[in-house]
Amino acid sequence: MSKKTMSSIVVAALVGAGCLSTTGPNNGERTSAVVTGQVTRQDGTTGVGGALVAVQLLSAPVGGSQRFIAQGSVIADDQGRFLLLFLLQEPVGLGQANLSVTPAPGTGLVARDTSGLVVKISAGNAPAESTFVQIALQPR
Repeated sequence: MSKKTMSSIVVAALVGAGCLSTTGPNNGERTSAVVTGQVTRQDGTTGVGGALVAVQLLSAPVGGSQRFIAQGSVIADDQGRFLLLFLLQEPVGLGQANLSVTPAPGTGLVARDTSGLVVKISAGNAPAESTFVQIALQPR
């Protein structure tokens, strides 16, 4: 193959690549979601400090299936409050969160899971809305 033919192929490939487009979210656009709440005792008012809160963020169900987006975990503060901020590159819309709460050792409380919480995925780094959940843990 001559140099001229090879150069023509390379130029044609570069021009063709410039015409390609992708479908789906623009990976340069940041989105975010927030899950916040409080872990309490059975009475619903006494905070449980030191609980491990793990959150799995999923896409909204489409055709009976969901896609994993992100996960995170945090230790609740002394009053049981927690906040998880997810910085994403997902389309703006709704997602779902599954929470797993494990109380600190010595509290005498049982772990609890909650699933299907609706979470809003907003444009930008600071979501306009958050999903709040209160998790009341039962005694052993």
